[in-house]
Amino acid sequence: MPPTPTFKVFITGFGPFPDGRGGHFSRNASHEVTRLLPSSLPPHSPSNPGPTSISLLNPTADDGAHLRTEYAYIRSYCQALHSPSPSPNHPDLPSPKDVDLYLHIGMAAGWDFVSVERVAFRQDFTSSWSRGEKGVYYSSPDDAGRTAGDAGQGPWGSLPVGLGTMVDVDRCVVRAREVLGKDGIEVKAHVEAGEYCCGFVYYESLANRTSRGQKRNVMFCHVPGELDERSLERARDAIVAVIVAAAEQMV
Repeated sequence: MPPTPTFKVFITGFGPFPDGRGGHFSRNASHEVTRLLPSSLPPHSPSNPGPTSISLLNPTADDGAHLRTEYAYIRSYCQALHSPSPSPNHPDLPSPKDVDLYLHIGMAAGWDFVSVERVAFRQDFTSSWSRGEKGVYYSSPDDAGRTAGDAGQGPWGSLPVGLGTMVDVDRCVVRAREVLGKDGIEVKAHVEAGEYCCGFVYYESLANRTSRGQKRNVMFCHVPGELDERSLERARDAIVAVIVAAAEQMV
């Protein structure tokens, strides 16, 4: 019997960012969680009860390698990440043909659960609930003090204003809870990734796939902002469970 192919997951976590109230998060829980992830999830193991071998490609976990919380950088990074040609600015990125799932992780301060986000919105999206200027998404200053508008006009005018993952989020959440067990942190489906860099990277990543006619094999999860060891380990375990649940769907 031929060996079962390995399911490859590319993961990113964010770095420091302003808190929107004049302060600054110097450590980002999403980056700290990526640092705790294993490099592989063997099949039929406690963390991965299914038959699929899973490999985690996790380059932003290294010291100083986090995804910068800057709109212009995110746009450039996502273009390189999904390009079939190597990028001189990001030479360490794998070819898209070598990735089965892209998982971006962000931090949601004050939350006590891990979310699996359904959708993200385009740069020109406005809403009554946005805290940005005139309700415009991605208009809150990033870690460089700039907005998405400073990065230029969005290139995705021909795409839907909202884009979502190909993964069945509800089914993924149910299975992740089963894998995690009753003592794990709660995992929830959540409507959208938000109006800041989290939503921005999710939309940019999805848009790059969509514009090339490729499957939208992209997900986004938020983890709580607590940085103590136990909280980070619980968030890590939930992210692993989400990965396993998604892999079971996609294989």
